[in-house]
Amino acid sequence: MIFMLCSRGQFFSPDLIIAIFIFVLSLGFFFMASDSIFTHASLIQSKSQIDAVAHFTMDSLVYSPGSPSGWEELPLNDINFIGLADERNIINEKKVDALFDLLSNQYLGAKSKLGVGIYDFKFDLINSSGNVILSGGEISPEALQIFSYDRVVFYLGEPAIIRGYFSYED
Repeated sequence: MIFMLCSRGQFFSPDLIIAIFIFVLSLGFFFMASDSIFTHASLIQSKSQIDAVAHFTMDSLVYSPGSPSGWEELPLNDINFIGLADERNIINEKKVDALFDLLSNQYLGAKSKLGVGIYDFKFDLINSSGNVILSGGEISPEALQIFSYDRVVFYLGEPAIIRGYFSYED
């Protein structure tokens, strides 16, 4: 029997049973919430990691001429890293064409030279009318999330946008 009577009162009272039920229910909610919190924290950490890589990659493209500065004339193995700038935010047409050629023909090598690591990426060059002039790279169809990052540049004397898409699979 759940209720046992003792000489000085009840051993298991309805209040104690309700308190145990509330405690067990609270414990269950805690474990469900902690799983959600850990999942959310993991997503935040993944987002901050991809942000760091994406900002570095996009800034390197639009602020740096690359290394060596005439990399567009060299084979992929002789390139240290890829940059598109003649001057800050003014990108070179030959370097842009070379980058998109590399993205089309040697994606993994270009990815390595850009330093994007485990992330997939795609770049679009968009003119001031909003039309995509050039596009290259790959985004996996199984990507969990796709993040885009824009940089305003001058291309052929006109304002343009380089939009980088970065994604990852779990």
